[in-house]
Amino acid sequence: MRLSIIIPVFNAGNHLLPLLESLGQMPDDDIEFIAIDDGATDQSLAMLLHHAAQDRRLNVIQQANQGVAATRNAGLAAARGEYVWFVDADDLVMAAALPALFTAASTGADVIAFDGVRFANDADPVSGTRIYHAPKPATAVTGGAWLETLLDQKELRHFVWLYWCRRDYLHHIGLEFSPGMVHEDVAWVTEVLLRARTVRYVDVTGYQYRMNAASLTGSPDDAALLRRIHSYFTVVAQLRALNVQTGANGSLARLLQGEVVGQALQVFELAKQLSSAAARAEVMRLCRTRRFAQSFWGEALNFKRKRQ
Repeated sequence: MRLSIIIPVFNAGNHLLPLLESLGQMPDDDIEFIAIDDGATDQSLAMLLHHAAQDRRLNVIQQANQGVAATRNAGLAAARGEYVWFVDADDLVMAAALPALFTAASTGADVIAFDGVRFANDADPVSGTRIYHAPKPATAVTGGAWLETLLDQKELRHFVWLYWCRRDYLHHIGLEFSPGMVHEDVAWVTEVLLRARTVRYVDVTGYQYRMNAASLTGSPDDAALLRRIHSYFTVVAQLRALNVQTGANGSLARLLQGEVVGQALQVFELAKQLSSAAARAEVMRLCRTRRFAQSFWGEALNFKRKRQ
């Protein structure tokens, strides 16, 4: 099995069919699609089962609702492919990119990277804008060098769908998603890249990302914003721990410190969007109690010196 495409599905019925159709355009039989129904209450499961009856490559797994992180972990546990690709249920994959990506994967790189586009919800995906703008390395590089390039270009995007990861590599480093979190992909992507021996970039558009206002990260609801804020507290702690564990040094270490600061600032940006004054006050109280702003002052100074 060359590739496992892992798709968490929860109430994605409005956009699931276009994804399934884009998967069906992949002619390779050496691919498996693993769709995990995460306790959906709409027509998603029926759509998956109908499509599975027509395409034997689709394996449908059912579970009680556990959230996207646990659902991705379940997909990874079931995967048999040499590489895994995490895909969101409301997006589209580009079948035309597969030959070039498989050629790159034949080199055995830990991570295969590529470009994607973002398009407005219910707009024509062709109208999407590219994720990357600056040129990327044309040859294989270490994960640290790839991260340094992205950070220096200010183009680090924590999108799991921008990468194929060698499954044995993920098992070797023992990496899973943190259940119950939002933005669980921030530390995950950073660690995948930072520990990789080789990252090979292919200059093709492999993915079309739908900017869906109905998603949790697009919701202006206070409950959703507070959940994201609390997750960013965890993300900052995860990134700090990762920087220490991997022993990054020099310019990469300072760039990673800048990334910690950037993620920490999301707490304050999201707090400003809260409609409830009481909720904003509670977030600020938490920040003061944790001395949150003071805690990344040194990292901010180091990053500023690097940029200068």
